[in-house]
Amino acid sequence: MLEAHAPHEPIHSWKGFLIHIAAIAIGLLLALGLEQTVEALHHAHQRSDLEQQMRAVLLNDLQSDKRLLQDLQLRRRYFSDLLNAINARLQNRPQRPSTPDAKQMGSLLIFPSLAPLDVAKLNGTAALLPADRIQLFNRIDTLLGILSATFRETYSEFDMVSSFHERYLDSRETLESGEGVKGPSLDVLSVPELLEYRALAATAAKTLDALMDGIRLFDLEARQILAGIPTEDALIQRIRTDWGKEGRVPDPPAE
Repeated sequence: MLEAHAPHEPIHSWKGFLIHIAAIAIGLLLALGLEQTVEALHHAHQRSDLEQQMRAVLLNDLQSDKRLLQDLQLRRRYFSDLLNAINARLQNRPQRPSTPDAKQMGSLLIFPSLAPLDVAKLNGTAALLPADRIQLFNRIDTLLGILSATFRETYSEFDMVSSFHERYLDSRETLESGEGVKGPSLDVLSVPELLEYRALAATAAKTLDALMDGIRLFDLEARQILAGIPTEDALIQRIRTDWGKEGRVPDPPAE
């Protein structure tokens, strides 16, 4: 903090007094201006750092989400095959194998993150961003919160299916980690057991559908933010255009 000091010689006239006051005022204005300039440069540096960190984390999220969606699709295919097998068994239609293969379930699921924004909200740096950027980042952050809840719900449904399997086959493997959890043979299950199994599999399948659509929406918003879309309204309009008539964007290409 710069301080302005008046000259130490004695004042003997009104002219000297006015010069003295003017010197103090000019010194204070210069000190204040310099302080504000330094603060503005510091804030600009903080904003630039946050923008760079957000760009890096969104690019990383888009890359990891390609693998995440592929792994989720493997799990979804397993539950689809399981539902078809259960329905065939209930209707006494031939279905072989009677229990779908759960060996290829993908890998451990890695969820997207907005860690730089979380830190920026805690230390107040996020408030330095322009209003339009704050709205855009808050929008995708809110979506990530919804995704987190859906992710937990999906894991809960996996747990319920795994618990059903555990009644018949003791195993340390889990659906959450992508391990192949082999279920019981459908041929030995009673009709009530088959109906319970079908309900569990159907619920897990629909939570997976909701999770995958949420991740696709997150990726769409991330790509638009990275492309420099200016406002939240423009983002919403672009989502309505790109989401398509089928209610979803295409899956990313397989690597």
